[in-house]
Amino acid sequence: MNIIKPKWFLLATLSSLTMLSSNDIAIESIGINTGYSKIFYSSENLDIAKPTTHLYNLELYTIVENIFDTNTIKATLNYIYNKSDDLSDNNLLIGLNRYDKFDNFIFYSGLLVGYSQLEYQDDYFVDGLSIGIQMGTEFLFTDSLKFNINTKYLVPNYTINLAPKYSAKVTHTGTLSISIGLKYIFSTDTVGKKDIEIYHIQTDNESLNIELKNIADYETVEIDIDKELYGFVDNDNDGINDMLDNCSNSVENEIVDELGCAKDSDDDYILDRLDRCKNSAENEIVDEFGCAKDSDNDKVIDRLDKCMNSVENEIVDNVGCAKDSDDDAIIDRLDRCPNSIKDAIVDDFGCSENHEKERIEKMINSLGLLN
Repeated sequence: MNIIKPKWFLLATLSSLTMLSSNDIAIESIGINTGYSKIFYSSENLDIAKPTTHLYNLELYTIVENIFDTNTIKATLNYIYNKSDDLSDNNLLIGLNRYDKFDNFIFYSGLLVGYSQLEYQDDYFVDGLSIGIQMGTEFLFTDSLKFNINTKYLVPNYTINLAPKYSAKVTHTGTLSISIGLKYIFSTDTVGKKDIEIYHIQTDNESLNIELKNIADYETVEIDIDKELYGFVDNDNDGINDMLDNCSNSVENEIVDELGCAKDSDDDYILDRLDRCKNSAENEIVDEFGCAKDSDNDKVIDRLDKCMNSVENEIVDNVGCAKDSDDDAIIDRLDRCPNSIKDAIVDDFGCSENHEKERIEKMINSLGLLN
C-alpha cells in the first residue's frame, strides 16, 4: 500500500469544501497553523533506533456553518501533517466545536474524529481511525483575519511491526500538538446577519442613535438617524412613530394599539384608559365606566334583565322581574301572606279568606275575649 501524500489530503479537503458550499451550508473561514508536535509511543524492544518524538506541525482547516441551527456549534474539516527526520504523520479529521464569545476573544473546544497514517523511515507505515480533543482561542488581527492558538491531542493507537529488519513493535499511543496561525473570515451574508446585534439604542427629540455590535469581530458601529427624515417622529408621544400612527393626536397617557389608536381591549366601546372593567363579556351592555349596566338598580344586569323598569326596592327574581314566591299573582313586595297554599283564592294583599278568619281568631284569643 502506498502512503497518501499531503497533497492528496489537501485535494480531498478542498473537494469536501466545494460540496459544503451548496444550499444554506457555507464556509465561514479557512485557516493555517504551524507549531510543535510530540508523538508518544511504546516499544517492546528498546535496542532499536528510537523514532524521533519531536516533530514540526502544519495544519490546514476550514470552519463550516449552518449545519446546526445555532451559531455556537460549528463543524470543521482539518488536515494535519506532522514531520520529523524519520516519522511523518498525516491526519484528515472532522471536528465538532463549541464557540464561546467574550469581549476580546473567542474560546473554543471540541472533538475530532477521522483517518490517519503514520510512516517510519520511509519503510513502515500504518493507517486507521483516530479520535481526539482540541481547544484554542482566537483574537482579532485585522477586519478579516484572526490570530489563532490551538492545542490538540489525538489518539490513533497504531502498532508498527518493524519485522523483518527489526524484531520490535512500536505502538503509537498519542500525539500532542501546539500551534499558532491565522484564520481568514469570508464575508458571507449568513455570517453577517448572525454576527450583528443591536448593542444599545439612545433616542431624543430629534435623533435616534443605534449602536450595532459585530460579535465576530468585536467592533461597535454607531448610526445616527434623523427622526424626522426617516419617519421616527412621534408627535403625540404614544410610542408609535407618525409614519405608522393612524391616530396621531392621541391624548396624554392614552393606551394605544399597534396603529396608535385608543385601545378598547374588550370591544365594549369604552376606551381602556377609562374602562374599569376591561374584561366585559361579548355584547355586554355597559355603563360609562365599561362595567355591566343595571339601569333599574335591581342587581340584575341589563343583558339578563327581562324587566328593565323595576320600581325602587323591588324584590326580583334572577331575570330581574318582580318576584312572587307563592305564585298567588301578588308580588312579594305587596304580599302580606307570602306563604299562601297552592291555588288558594287570595285578596289584593295575597291573603285567603281562611287566613283572615284565623288572623281575627288569634287576635280575639290574645285579648282573652273567648273561653
